[in-house]
Amino acid sequence: MKIRSVKLTKAQQEALRSAARAKGVSDSFVMREALDAYLAAPARASSVRSAADAAAHLIGSLAGTPADLSTHPKHLEGFGK
Repeated sequence: MKIRSVKLTKAQQEALRSAARAKGVSDSFVMREALDAYLAAPARASSVRSAADAAAHLIGSLAGTPADLSTHPKHLEGFGK
């Protein structure tokens, strides 16, 4: 195995030690297990975006339009009749 160096915050170090003690394994084992799980994940939360997130830079970008057409009374006139 190759040795790698990782900088951890105090909170991360404490959580790592706690998890290792609870499982009865070494800190290194917990870190390898976590890295394996991270690398095996098909889609990470940071890459999953909603349509609203993807279009956020466009929302409200047209000059002279109401901020929210979905609740603007003028645009709801006659809706559902």
